[in-house]
Amino acid sequence: MAKESMLEDFEIKTIVPMVVETLNHKIGKHNALKGHRLCSWLLACGHDINPGRFRLIINYIRSNDLVIGLVAGSKGYYRTDDPVVIQKWIEKEIGIIRQKSRPLKRMRLYLHELANTPNLSMK
Repeated sequence: MAKESMLEDFEIKTIVPMVVETLNHKIGKHNALKGHRLCSWLLACGHDINPGRFRLIINYIRSNDLVIGLVAGSKGYYRTDDPVVIQKWIEKEIGIIRQKSRPLKRMRLYLHELANTPNLSMK
């Protein structure tokens, strides 16, 4: 596995450049490409990438600024330089982060309770 990434070295060296090359040409919502279509294309190229792995690849691409302005909507993935679209995408992502952080906070509290309650453990 590659350092500082949840992706395998093969995915970073082979799959990521293929996806970057494709998405760099998808400028504007009218050129959006659905994730499942990209996964099907990768499968046709001999790379069986499931939707979960594909999302990790997209996250890697965004985290490393490999496709600037990459957003996703109901039409799929595409590049944009429209500030309104980017702001809406940021707000949507913040909402997702908030949704995911609530269960994490609850689990941390539960772990703290387990650590501080004598004779209480889950086996």
